[in-house]
Amino acid sequence: MKQAILWVGILTLCACATTVEEDDQFTTPEVDDGLEEREPDTCDSEALGITLGQNKSVVPDLGLTRPYRVLGREDIATQEYNPARVNFYTNDDGIILRVSCG
Repeated sequence: MKQAILWVGILTLCACATTVEEDDQFTTPEVDDGLEEREPDTCDSEALGITLGQNKSVVPDLGLTRPYRVLGREDIATQEYNPARVNFYTNDDGIILRVSCG
């Protein structure tokens, strides 16, 4: 008798369960996290790749009209993203190792 009641309960629960059809689309809600979307090479950093391997002293002579900053390995930098700004990253000897936007 107990088994019969148990099976009736299980079957009742199974009948109440909802099924997911294969055609149902699950979507992730869009979340605004406050970050700007980063677009590739918005500051023309690829053209500034000519500075790689050169001393950081060449940067002011480039005549850049957009914002830029030269950052050493231990330098502190603000975290706001500016897609027009050029970042020059240097080693301890002041040699430019990487150029990026941001």
